[in-house]
Amino acid sequence: MEHWQEQLTSCLQLLHNEASDESKFVALLLLPRIVDPNNEAAVMQAFNGMNFKFLDRMLRTGHNPNSDVSVELLHSVACEILKAFTNYQKCISSDDMVMRIPALLDCLRRWENPELQDQLLNLLDALASIDQSMVIFFRADIMIQLIRLCELSDDERVLALWLKIHLTALRVIYPKQQETTVASNAPARSELESIFIHSLMDDSLSSLSHILATGNKTKQLQVLESLSVVLNRVDIAPVEDKAVDAKTIANLRSGLMDILSSKIDSKRRFQALSLVAAIIRIYGFNRVMLPSGNDKAKRLLPLTIQLSCIEVRVGLDLVMEALESRTLNEGGKQEDENAQRCKEHSTSELVTVCYMIIEETVQNVTADHSATSASLDIDAVKNIHSALVECFNNIFAYIVQAYSIFSDRDDVLPEPIDFASVRIAAVWLAEEEATSKEIHRLLPIFVQIYRLANADKLTEWQRQLDMRSILTPALLNLTTDSSFQKDFVDAQGANTMIERIKECFNARQDVSSLGEVEVLVNIAVSGFTTQILQACLGWDHAEQLFEPALSRIGHYVATMSEKEILFAVNATLLLLLLERAAHGRNKGASFLSRARALYDACESQKDKIPAAALEVTAIGKQLLDAS
Repeated sequence: MEHWQEQLTSCLQLLHNEASDESKFVALLLLPRIVDPNNEAAVMQAFNGMNFKFLDRMLRTGHNPNSDVSVELLHSVACEILKAFTNYQKCISSDDMVMRIPALLDCLRRWENPELQDQLLNLLDALASIDQSMVIFFRADIMIQLIRLCELSDDERVLALWLKIHLTALRVIYPKQQETTVASNAPARSELESIFIHSLMDDSLSSLSHILATGNKTKQLQVLESLSVVLNRVDIAPVEDKAVDAKTIANLRSGLMDILSSKIDSKRRFQALSLVAAIIRIYGFNRVMLPSGNDKAKRLLPLTIQLSCIEVRVGLDLVMEALESRTLNEGGKQEDENAQRCKEHSTSELVTVCYMIIEETVQNVTADHSATSASLDIDAVKNIHSALVECFNNIFAYIVQAYSIFSDRDDVLPEPIDFASVRIAAVWLAEEEATSKEIHRLLPIFVQIYRLANADKLTEWQRQLDMRSILTPALLNLTTDSSFQKDFVDAQGANTMIERIKECFNARQDVSSLGEVEVLVNIAVSGFTTQILQACLGWDHAEQLFEPALSRIGHYVATMSEKEILFAVNATLLLLLLERAAHGRNKGASFLSRARALYDACESQKDKIPAAALEVTAIGKQLLDAS
């Protein structure tokens, strides 16, 4: 046995026998002289023989006037011993080291001695890189202590430590750095992730948002990376409670405006825009984008929309180039295709985030001018609307072009970005007047996707999108325009709607087909009754199809829900139009009497009937009176 080994063994034995604390302290003072930090065997022997409980007591020792040893020296020696173990993964990742974090933080809070602070910060910095330490760092009491240290200390290394802890947590929890943008589709959380998110939302968000708003560029981007990942994993309903810290939202908004206004790469743009989407989802569109009485804060909305529209245009061009390239070079090298797929996925992710922001804007700004008139001036709304019109023209063109590539396949538009594009296009067309020439080519695609929306060949994520409920409002709005009705009919739209109505009726979910019935009413009013009758296989079958559903609902409007009333009056009007086109010859006598009873009941209770139902009732009564 070498001499140092004998000395080390003696010291370690002293640490564990019945010797006094003073003797143990002397043993620790000797250890740095005996153990060469570059000698792994010596360090591991010291580590395995260390009395960590005694080290912990040293770190937690307060001022003792009866002791000949200063508290600073006790803490300094303990730090020096622990530092020797930070160079070896087996040591620093052990519970014996990780469990010293609370005591080290407590020391850091107490001392202003620069040398001792250096020792403590170096130790904590080393531990902040270790996966195993995250569970300790994100304990509520530890995180609060770190936040207070950041607030009280002028030393930027304290803030750097806190940010490093968050970045390590990101690496541990999200090893592939895949920033999930839709919380409901995210994989199940680990226990550490739950702790991490809970800690951030309850303890850290206010301070992190302050750094995002006021920190230098490096710290801003570190916070951005952390928040863009984590807040997109917070699967909660929008927080409308006014007690939520308005300053936090204001800081998030200010920091995002600063970042998005500066020159950043595509990765940072993705992080910034995904953070915008996340805080809109969490706090609500109006609180984030339309704060009352703060014109400067409202600049985030036009800035974000401008950037989102640019990213959508550029992103869809890149995705289309990749699709065309893949189609032309199907025999290319597998590694080249994989690299292209990876690049395409990143672009698609960015475009999808932009779609989320655009959808919220459509629903909260362009679709309801009255709701935003107090928050945005009319010129701002017009500018946003103009940018969106151009953006959607690009989206329409992309869908048509992508469809042409896959037109010979049964699984139309198989890529997630394609379905996302169809979805956002449908959201826009459900609210806006259609003006693009591409609509004539787009409408048949909508009908085909609707027809396949519940097909067995669709993947699980495609079925979960429930494209029929998304497309129906768009089809309803488009079929009010006579210039698009023939496109709809030629695409077998009437047959598609009838098949869906049959499906709902067979499941006794009559009212679920309200949108489809309204679409058929739109085209029937314009004279496409023959095509609807053909889809129903004639008047008799049409009456047989609708009669059971109308009988189940009845005509006692006082007991009906609003949706049931709308279904009843629209389905009745549709049958009246079909009966008239079938040249009646008294074929629908019993139906006509029920129709009159329903419309009379609606007119007698006008104050309880939705305005839309009264409009349909007026048309129906005119047809009855003319028959």
